[in-house]
Amino acid sequence: METRKETNQLETGALNAMQLEAAASPASGPVLVVAGPGTGKTRVIVERIKHLVNNNIKPSEILCLTFSEKATLEMQERLEKEIDTTSMQIKTYHSFAYEILDQTVLESGIGISGGVVSRVSELVWAMNNIDSFGFKNIEIGNDPYRIIESMVDGISTFKNELVTPKELQKFLDNKFKDEKTIEDPEKLTTLNQLQDFQRMYAKVQQFLTENRLVDLDDMVMLVAELFKRKNEILTKYQKKFKYILVDEFQDTNFAQFELVRLLAPNGNITAVGDEDQSIYRFQGAYTSIFENFRETYKGKLKEVILEQNYRSPKNVIKLATQLLEKSPNRTKKILTTENEDGSKITVARCAHDMAEVEWVRKKIQELLGTDLKRRDGTTRPLIPKDITILTRTKRDGKKFALTLNAHGISASFVGDAQLFTTSVGRDLIAYLEIASNSANAGTAINRILKSHGISDVNIARINRMARNEARKCSYSDYLYDIITKGKFTNFDQAEEISEIGVMLSKLANLSHENSVGQTVHKIMMNLTDLYKKLTRDDSQESKKKRRILNELHHLANEFEIQNKRGKLSEFVQYLQLLGGFDIEIQEGFEIPDTVRVSTIHQSKGREFPIVFIADVAQRKFPGDYRAKKFYVPDELAKGFGVSAEKREFYLEEEKRLFYVAINRAQNHLFISYSKKYLEKSRLYSPSDFLAKDLNFENNPLIKIEDVDSEYSEPVTKNYDKNELLISEAQKLAIKNIDELQIKSAIKKLIDLGKIAHFEKNKNLDGFDHKDLLNVTPSVQIDSELKEEKIPLVDKESLRLSASQFKIYQNCPKMYKYSYVLKVPELSTTPQTLGDTIHKVFQNLSIKQMEGKTISKQIALELLEKYWDSAAYDKDSKENEDKRKAKLMINNFFKWTATNTNKVVGVEVSFKFKLGGTIIRGMIDRIEKDSQGNYYVVDYKTGICYESDNSVAENVQMNIYAMAIESMFKKLPLKTTLFYVREDKLVHYHILNRQLIDDYRSKLENIVDDIIAEKFEADPAKGFWTCKFCPFKNICDDAAVN
Repeated sequence: METRKETNQLETGALNAMQLEAAASPASGPVLVVAGPGTGKTRVIVERIKHLVNNNIKPSEILCLTFSEKATLEMQERLEKEIDTTSMQIKTYHSFAYEILDQTVLESGIGISGGVVSRVSELVWAMNNIDSFGFKNIEIGNDPYRIIESMVDGISTFKNELVTPKELQKFLDNKFKDEKTIEDPEKLTTLNQLQDFQRMYAKVQQFLTENRLVDLDDMVMLVAELFKRKNEILTKYQKKFKYILVDEFQDTNFAQFELVRLLAPNGNITAVGDEDQSIYRFQGAYTSIFENFRETYKGKLKEVILEQNYRSPKNVIKLATQLLEKSPNRTKKILTTENEDGSKITVARCAHDMAEVEWVRKKIQELLGTDLKRRDGTTRPLIPKDITILTRTKRDGKKFALTLNAHGISASFVGDAQLFTTSVGRDLIAYLEIASNSANAGTAINRILKSHGISDVNIARINRMARNEARKCSYSDYLYDIITKGKFTNFDQAEEISEIGVMLSKLANLSHENSVGQTVHKIMMNLTDLYKKLTRDDSQESKKKRRILNELHHLANEFEIQNKRGKLSEFVQYLQLLGGFDIEIQEGFEIPDTVRVSTIHQSKGREFPIVFIADVAQRKFPGDYRAKKFYVPDELAKGFGVSAEKREFYLEEEKRLFYVAINRAQNHLFISYSKKYLEKSRLYSPSDFLAKDLNFENNPLIKIEDVDSEYSEPVTKNYDKNELLISEAQKLAIKNIDELQIKSAIKKLIDLGKIAHFEKNKNLDGFDHKDLLNVTPSVQIDSELKEEKIPLVDKESLRLSASQFKIYQNCPKMYKYSYVLKVPELSTTPQTLGDTIHKVFQNLSIKQMEGKTISKQIALELLEKYWDSAAYDKDSKENEDKRKAKLMINNFFKWTATNTNKVVGVEVSFKFKLGGTIIRGMIDRIEKDSQGNYYVVDYKTGICYESDNSVAENVQMNIYAMAIESMFKKLPLKTTLFYVREDKLVHYHILNRQLIDDYRSKLENIVDDIIAEKFEADPAKGFWTCKFCPFKNICDDAAVN
């Protein structure tokens, strides 16, 4: 083992003794840090990395693995404040594994050009192919969705244990050889069902392999297998990453640990976690991973236990400790704190669930505005974001959010973004159904009529007309024909219905000329106001609905990857199948000042001054145990006791989940349960966690409140009839304006005038709509609704790239749509071609840097491996792009033949600060000449619009020059744009640093404008800026229609 003399340059005052021992442990050798809740786990990881860097370990040799993109970003932000993380790898397991697969396509033979397939798509694919699996022992019954979901989750379990379909089949063959000796009929049934499961598992893997796809579990599994199969690849990455840190180690599954173990033969691993907070058993995590780690590195392991809690008061810590005191097989920790004792924990015994909701609501109302001493020593009034309500399941939380909002307390319900139950999702699907089969889209057309304000009376008349016509034919419900071709002279909404008919005609023709992804995009952005109306404000509701549309757009793109030239009707069927599963999407945004209602799983890693844990009743928490149908048999299990799902394991995990919930509290903790749920006839007792583990009725840490209530139903709405009419008319008027249905919009404005007249006079006497049209333009608004503006840009987390600067220079509003609101754009085949060529050149350049010989033959093999045929809907376009790709490869080799510089960097990540903002990006290629001068090369696969004169103003070239200076302490001699299709080089000769300093000032001004949220449109830039803007159809300021 490598030995080195180490120094401790850490700020000892910022760490307690055990934190310091963990962070400053010798760089070589395994370290296990068992970190109790609130003990500064992340601080220790940051200080550990600082210690490694301070002891002359290169940041590029350090790999930090996390479990979520959010955790990765948080870790990066923490480290960026302390050290230069430019060359350090901080990644999720999945992104790290995918990168390895992408960089070793030739050596591994594993094709992944089809991309990553989600669990959602695997579920739908399995439902579509259920008849091909040949089940003989698994009864589908009347709930195929439940069976398929359990089998897909079972496949994930097998992959997490690195058990392939072949290994499973070999195991089953051996078992069935001695079938006669199996006396237990239940055991035989299990084996027969496992055989059915194996057939499906094998079929899923065949589908993924044939389509060059991988799922999340495949990534880690394939890399672990690759490392075992190809020692030269393993050795390459062992040399690259000599020191590994794993965050949230308790969430690690066997496959992930095996990947880490293979990477670190010397055991230079620091694992940080807490088995008491292991709550992801359903994802393959298991508490005995700690024992696995200890056994693997027996004799050389250093273990440190962090026990000083900085988050919670003494009473909360004591209660949490009591909960797990009798739990088996855990590292005993004696958590201590210098915080105050705190108030007693309140447990509310509620007569029924509505009484519980009201008690929580009233308690929050009492708390808001009261002064609270914070952990930072300051005293400030409580505001909504200081409070969270945690429930075991998502469905239990919704009633709390609804009630709080109805009483004027802002609350956000995390996980409420449902694709198929939210109006905007249903609306888009209705449009898709019409576009795919207009002749039989009666239900969808009825929804569109209603959403466009057509009255129930008129809708009934239209349906009656359609039914009369439909009797004459058997292939159509005739509703589309009636609306698009009918005469409505006797209807009071004739113009509106005719306008809808024009839109439906456009819809019906849309899929004939466009791919599925293009059709979805054009419906969202062009033909309807679905997306446009959601970009006008940044309310919680608009953000949620944009997220739902983005997800449906993403599903369309994913569908195309798996179904080359798939039809729109097939995508509609895909969505219908998907609707049978309980699919939840992540919000992807934080709502600044609201009471946060979420599941306990979603609260992991967070802390709040005030925590409510609701519905802590038996059969609610813990929930009813349901055994996993498909798990890895003990004989095949490779981890430490991870296979069989037993009731006691389930209950222990539920208890740990309650432990996690308790430990979210920084100041005050409230727990509640209901004796009766109004939709249930039976009575509920308090959870065993309260009654048995905490003995809550006799616990001196707990204060009990008995809650009876006259309320049998919570108030969830407080609008009167006229308010609803006003709201509906306003929405429809905006929709009509967005879709240029001017007459319909005017009618809605007249409706609003009628409502206003009625509100004032209590009747419609004297109302004349002509008075509304007799107006003077430019009426001054005297007052605005006073509402706290929620910042769109977080100055602290803002990260900018060259492409972001370029788009802001083109048009600030375009920047807002793209990077702030994240409006989806159409993917294009030129973009796909560019990505493929960049990967080929990247791989070739790495080989050059490693001193290996490259050839056109190798380049063409790489091209085939990276090529994604699913991106093309026409063979002619694909053939044309392949011809272009081969031409670019020829031009690349022509250039390298005369290039005498040495390649010193490929796809090099960079970060540097511009003022207080981090600028980041990736440089395609860095070269160095014999005199030590640096050169930058950036590949371009499009048409050349730059010249040697204009390139001095190119934002990318200037930022790359600044990046080189930040990395190597000197400016490059030259940065170059290499237009490989045209075989043209455009050079930016950096003659003096004044050029760069002047450009830096320009960029600093742009940063200030972005932070100030100056996102006004700039159509004065010219017709062409708007013409090629991907957001022109939703932008009110566009200079083109």
